[in-house]
This record gives sequence, C-alpha cells and structure tokens, in this order.
Amino acid sequence: MYKLIASLALLLTACGGPTVVAEARYVPRGPDAPRPQKETDFFAEFVGDHHPTGKVFRLQGKPVAVDGPNVILTLVKADWSTITAPGGKEHREATAQIMVQQGAESHSVSVNQGDDGVAFNVRITVKGAGEDYNKARLDYLPWVDCQVDAL
Repeated sequence: MYKLIASLALLLTACGGPTVVAEARYVPRGPDAPRPQKETDFFAEFVGDHHPTGKVFRLQGKPVAVDGPNVILTLVKADWSTITAPGGKEHREATAQIMVQQGAESHSVSVNQGDDGVAFNVRITVKGAGEDYNKARLDYLPWVDCQVDAL
C-alpha cells in the first residue's frame, strides 16, 4: 500500500499536478500464529534394505535399516591393524566406524572386529570385516558383517 501511494505522489509531481503527499502509516501485523512443525520420521521414509534384529548382515557402502529398534546404520570407514607373527603370517583386524541414526539424532560408534558397541539402546556386534575391490572407483570398499540386538 505504501508503495502505491508513493508511486502515485511521484507520478502527480512529475506531471505538474498539485503536490499532495498523503502520509502513509505503517500498521504492524500481529505475530504469525506458530505453525506446528511436522516431525520427520526418517525410519519410515527409508527406502534401502531392512534387516531384523538378531541376524547377521553385511554393511557396506549403503545405509541399512534395522527393524525393531528402528535404527539406520551406515559404515563410515574401517581402519585396519596388521600384525605379523614371528613365523611371517599376517593377522589383520578392523575397527569399524559406524554411524547409528534414530529419528533426527545420530551417534558414531567405533567397534573392533569381534567386539560390540552400544548406541540408542542397541548392541552392535562386528562379526567380521573385509574389503572388496571396486573396478569403477579403482578403490577398495570396506564391509563389516554385523549383528544388532535390542537391549
């Protein structure tokens, strides 16, 4: 409304008309009513693989949902430790960094191969680990076989 009155006053002044400027008053609006925020259910919207609790599954590259405790797991990285025995035999062990998401919250859990970690009242056990060569990426992609149990 203010812009309309200001433009009209400018137009009348430019055309040689009488100079009458109306005083524009700004009337502030009341505060907008708070909108209820819709809480996003990340688990319901997840379209990847779903696995039950208590079963061993492979976690590699893509996130995986675990039904029951309704968590989503993502393998962030795997760090490798190599020990060479006096006989020359190498023993490799992995430490998996796993992102656990429940709702809008997430926690990072570091789990050694053969051990378990806890986040959001679920126990994540890493049963095994390894790497697969990806020809397209010319890189090794880590994987872990893990089991999730509700506490």
